[in-house]
Amino acid sequence: MMHPTLQNIDLSTFRSPLVKWHSGMFVPDDAIYTNNLGYLQTEEGVFFTGTVFYEAGRSLSEYKDGLLDGKSLSFYENGTIAIEKIYQEGCLLSNTYYKSDGTTFSIYQSG
Repeated sequence: MMHPTLQNIDLSTFRSPLVKWHSGMFVPDDAIYTNNLGYLQTEEGVFFTGTVFYEAGRSLSEYKDGLLDGKSLSFYENGTIAIEKIYQEGCLLSNTYYKSDGTTFSIYQSG
């Protein structure tokens, strides 16, 4: 099985909608922002559920009801996964670190 990279990752496995964070703003401008408690929400006060692609940081993060929930992936410049985190209701459950060749070198699990 091929190790997923930023170039071949299956975005359909992530929560919809997918929004991009680029140059300090969401694209398209979905009026999503982080409130003073750290939740992502819309201008109407609805907590965001979906996936954010942080273009500059080369990462994807899933949110549910404004909190990190699900997968969060960060990538090396060559496109391979650097860190895979799993969140539930804003709490980190596990962290897996990868070398740039795709091999695992460190795993953390809470509990």
